[in-house]
Amino acid sequence: MEKFMKLIIVDYNGWEKTVMLDKAVVRIGSTNASDIELSSPQIAPTHLQIHYLPEAFGSKVMNLGDEVKVVRGEYQEVLRSYASTELANGDEILLGDYRIRVQLPIITKTVQTSHSLSATLLFENSTLYDHSPSTGWLTIKNTGEQSPCQFHVSVSGIPADCIKIDPIPVLYAGAEEEVRVQIFHQGLYPLAGFNDLTIRVFAPSDYPGEQVLIEQGIYVMPVFRQHLVIGDDAYLDDNVDEIAAPEPDLNMVAQSTVSSAPSKMPPPPPPEEKLPIPVEIEASQPPAEIVEEEIEISLPVSVEKEMPVKEEKPVLIEKPVPKPVIVRDLPAEFWDEE
Repeated sequence: MEKFMKLIIVDYNGWEKTVMLDKAVVRIGSTNASDIELSSPQIAPTHLQIHYLPEAFGSKVMNLGDEVKVVRGEYQEVLRSYASTELANGDEILLGDYRIRVQLPIITKTVQTSHSLSATLLFENSTLYDHSPSTGWLTIKNTGEQSPCQFHVSVSGIPADCIKIDPIPVLYAGAEEEVRVQIFHQGLYPLAGFNDLTIRVFAPSDYPGEQVLIEQGIYVMPVFRQHLVIGDDAYLDDNVDEIAAPEPDLNMVAQSTVSSAPSKMPPPPPPEEKLPIPVEIEASQPPAEIVEEEIEISLPVSVEKEMPVKEEKPVLIEKPVPKPVIVRDLPAEFWDEE
């Protein structure tokens, strides 16, 4: 069984190269200091790191440069700078002028053989997504002398409701038949990650005690489920300890507190200085004390002797005048204020 992961690199001219990954971390960049050198002005000196765990047949990519795209079938994921993501068999990384296709090891192996029957299993893509089943083909051949022969198939390692095998017809001596094997994702199971599928082919009536055991590794992609809870003010008050945060996101709070009930806080007062001054205040007479001061200044005295008094007149005028107060109904105390 082959345990090396492969990277198939294709450029815009169709040039193709296969690289075997035989160590845990492989660097891809535009300089010869990288393990895989790809010349392009859009590729950083060290742009990608491929992490590979041979014992678990797992792999992920970390982006150290500008954002790249990871293509998974009909879906694309934008991998931003200093972000990482898991890689499955058949995924492609779009880096500059290159397409890097990931090929995980073929982890199908025959554990036990028989002289009277043979079986092989082939999965074109051993990665299981939640939106589509993974399909393989099981080829069974009657290599014995019994004719006709009815074969049976049993599976383990995958829940029974996650796998479907087409009916196996009766086979004569020397005949073979190819049947379809489908593995389905049921949301919460099979468990995400690598799972070992074991297929047992036997014919108890015609070849008792003989069987063929085949093991197939299946990589199950994780499935994420999100939900949104929208609560009103009463809900927020009842769950304030659970949803409190040191620095809450104002946008999220604004969205989660939308309610048809009236707000508990009183409305803010209207701005005071931006509204126009009422006509009554403009038409009112100046305060009496200011009029008396002007009268005192105009007492019949000698003009020559009272010139200094006229110089002090601006001091009296610079007395701070109260700012106009905007009110709806003017109270009686307003005119008595000094």
